[in-house]
Parts: sequence; C-alpha cells; structure tokens
Amino acid sequence: MLNIYDPNVRQHLLEGNFGLEKENLRILGDGRLSHPLNAEERFQVLETTIKEIVPGNKLNLLIHDGHVLYAHTNYRNSLYISRKENEVYFSTRPLHFGHWDLLPMNTLIACENGRLLKSGTAHQHEFFDDAEKMRLLFLDYSGL
Repeated sequence: MLNIYDPNVRQHLLEGNFGLEKENLRILGDGRLSHPLNAEERFQVLETTIKEIVPGNKLNLLIHDGHVLYAHTNYRNSLYISRKENEVYFSTRPLHFGHWDLLPMNTLIACENGRLLKSGTAHQHEFFDDAEKMRLLFLDYSGL
C-alpha cells in the first residue's frame, strides 16, 4: 500500500497527469477520505459528478452535507426555490406562501443558513421526456 504521507510518494502523485493520481492522495485503501474536504472541494466533487451523470438522465437533487444544502435540476419547470432571511425552501411546485422562482437550470447551487453561497457553471444537458424511452423502461420493469 502506498504511504501517501511519505513526501517522495506524495510529490510523485502530485505530478501525475490525471485526476486518478491526485485522488490517491484523497481516498484511502478502505475508501475513507485521507482528510476532510473543505467547502470548495465538496462543491467541485458534486459539480463534477453531476456533469458526468446528467447526459441522458433527469437529475433533480437536494443534498445536505450537515452544513451546506446543494440543489440541482436539469428538467425544466420541475424545481422551485423560495428564500427568506435565514431560510430557503425547495419544492416541485410553488407553494401558497412566499415568492417562488424556478431553480436555475443545469447549475449546481449551494446554500447555507438561507444564503446562496455559490453557483456552479451551467452544463448543456437539459433532460427532455422521450416517450419511446419511457415505453421501453416500463416494458423492462413489467417483464413483458
């Protein structure tokens, strides 16, 4: 097993050309993180992961890491946001209180204590319903 705390090994990994070498500094053999991710690293991991999985997929998500709430949609008119002083609400339809806006499309946002902390970079993978794909999906699940 690599000793990532050995300065020679660490320097060699940092000089790698791919993300995998740098991931070796962050992920231990048992899957645990070698150090906690800071807020910017957590945002980057989520944004990168989202951009990898959205092509061809509908992805409305809310993730809370204990401090920050992350939100994303790539399906038009499907996720709304309402903000008050120290509060933020999300809903698939506008509720009967407050002012509701559509969540920005194809963009990860991060909120903490009702404040917008960060908006990511928009990707170009809006999801559109496809009747034929839905038919095939239902056929797969029905066993027909």
